[in-house]
Amino acid sequence: MAQPQEPNELKQLLETQEDITTSSLKRSRSPEVQEGTDASPAPKKLRKCPTEDEDNNDQVFFKEGFKCLHKLGEGTYGSVFKLIENTTDQVFAYKISRITDEFDQLTVHKEIKALKTLKGHKNIVLFLESDHSDNEVGLLLEFVDHNLREILTVQNEKGSVMLAEWMKSLIQDLLTGLAFIHSNDLIHFDLKPCNLLVCSKGTLKIADFGLTELREDRPFEFEKTTESYRPPECYQRPELMDTSVDMWSAGVIVLELVTGEVVVSKSQGWHRAGLLATLYGCKGNFNRLSEVLGHKDSPPPKLSSNFKDRASASLTSLVKRLLRCNPEERLSAEAALGHKYFQESPSGSLPDVASLLSKK
Repeated sequence: MAQPQEPNELKQLLETQEDITTSSLKRSRSPEVQEGTDASPAPKKLRKCPTEDEDNNDQVFFKEGFKCLHKLGEGTYGSVFKLIENTTDQVFAYKISRITDEFDQLTVHKEIKALKTLKGHKNIVLFLESDHSDNEVGLLLEFVDHNLREILTVQNEKGSVMLAEWMKSLIQDLLTGLAFIHSNDLIHFDLKPCNLLVCSKGTLKIADFGLTELREDRPFEFEKTTESYRPPECYQRPELMDTSVDMWSAGVIVLELVTGEVVVSKSQGWHRAGLLATLYGCKGNFNRLSEVLGHKDSPPPKLSSNFKDRASASLTSLVKRLLRCNPEERLSAEAALGHKYFQESPSGSLPDVASLLSKK
């Protein structure tokens, strides 16, 4: 397990990072130079300013030169806001993480390191720069229009099924992003639909790297993953946790793309994970799962038949290879991209997301 960093390590990371200028920022951001130092840029301090959101009147730290439009969401370690730059009218996402102890420092340290390592890949949300106050760190990110949970919810409300071409494109984007993450010896550990962003042109981008770990820091605590997307080994054999954890989560997400349903509720935990492995991944019966994990139990009721009705034979094969109960038998992201599902018709294509999300 990685040891907590010294209290000043996060500050040092922020104060020595380079000022990032990309094509996403229409104007250059001049580095602020501290007196008595060389030309290394100092981090930009956050200031308190009101949000335009009438339902959220609390004063929050935001960047100079930006106006907050509204809060996009809130998680365990902080909140995400939608900002607009005053001089260009460009919009950005701004994640503010609360720093209350060394664990929080370590968490945001890892997130920044991961985002900088993965910066520039088309299926990874783009990190631009960071700022800090005494007890908060802000991450400026590209703004992406939607997340996958939102899309699945709207389609379920409309009673519609996701287009096969777009589903294939989303799965391919997810696996391509994962292959890049894993090639850098990182494990995401928090893959779920709300952390998968979808731009207006239909491209998927992986986001929220707050729980990301280096493979070399094993073993990990099983509680790191969201329970609904947690593989069986997390419950009984956490020493086996590796990049295969992300591949299980990807398999569950594919099930949700096909069925339009949340297939594992938080209250079902280990029992439901065992069922998924039995129905979609294991050869044989539920006893194989018990054999691999050293656990005895009986299977709960069967899943919805929506998957069998909607999935092609090749997609069913891919899901089975992702939901193997033995993590060593699961496909890697790179191997999954070579599966026959991606060679068969229809080929992946991108839709007009706005029209698909229309309430009409």
